[in-house]
Amino acid sequence: MRRPRGFARFVGGQGFHCLYLVTAEDDASVKIGVTADVMDRLSTLQSANSVKLRLHRHWWLAGRPVSERIKKSFCETFEPQRIRGDWFGVSLSEAEAFIERTIRQIGTWGATEAEMIAEMQRRERRRIDRILSHSQVCNVHHGTASGETA
Repeated sequence: MRRPRGFARFVGGQGFHCLYLVTAEDDASVKIGVTADVMDRLSTLQSANSVKLRLHRHWWLAGRPVSERIKKSFCETFEPQRIRGDWFGVSLSEAEAFIERTIRQIGTWGATEAEMIAEMQRRERRRIDRILSHSQVCNVHHGTASGETA
């Protein structure tokens, strides 16, 4: 899905952060991480790897502390399967299930990219509606209600 213009500004302005799972082309290991811009992060990771990396899944969460808390719990739980750094020898389904369960357990939410784009568009429509509504009120107040000329 292509991001609309202003998406990075929207998520950054709201304080959202991404918790992500990246895999190598063989899906034998999974990397967990936290970032404000998941596409930029994937590009950075890819430039340092000779194997093709794939963004498996990411969750937009309400701030870096929440994202880091879930990542820390993941790292502690799967410590025996740690390969190096934030790379783990766990299946994608196991990693994904753990994150989904942890999101629910701590009582927060995780949004998909599509949900974040829809929220951004909803907020923009509300902002435009308020501007138009204010404009109509000003026109009525100044005697230029619809259908009348100034």
